[in-house]
Formats: sequence, structure tokens, C-alpha cells
Amino acid sequence: MVVDRRYRKTGLGKELIDIAMDKFKSMQEDDQEATLFLDVINPIIVPYLMKKYDLVVSSKLNDRTILSDK
Repeated sequence: MVVDRRYRKTGLGKELIDIAMDKFKSMQEDDQEATLFLDVINPIIVPYLMKKYDLVVSSKLNDRTILSDK
């Protein structure tokens, strides 16, 4: 997900992430085996995702972080 420069620092990115995560959580209720992997290229958002959604670092690839829910 990329937010246009004109709308950065407005909370729009976090709001979109929250909507997507809510959708995943509802899908996960139907399929307990579903696993989430996020390829994060913006290191600033990693702590937010880890804290709010209890995600863990699965791996690091150059300047990217792969987060997982398990």
C-alpha cells in the first residue's frame, strides 16, 4: 500500500492498514490455518504493526522486513 505524498502524515495509511487487518482477522475466523505475511518496505511502520497486531519479524531482506502473525 502506498499513500500519495499529498495525503501522508494524515493517518490515512494507518486507517487503510487497519481496514485490511480487520478484513484478514474476519477471514481468519473462517480459516484457522490462514497465516499472514507482510512485506514491509517502510521501517517506520514496523513497530506500529508489531505492537497493534502482535506481529513478529519473520525475516529481513535488505531494507525490507517480513512480518508474520505466527
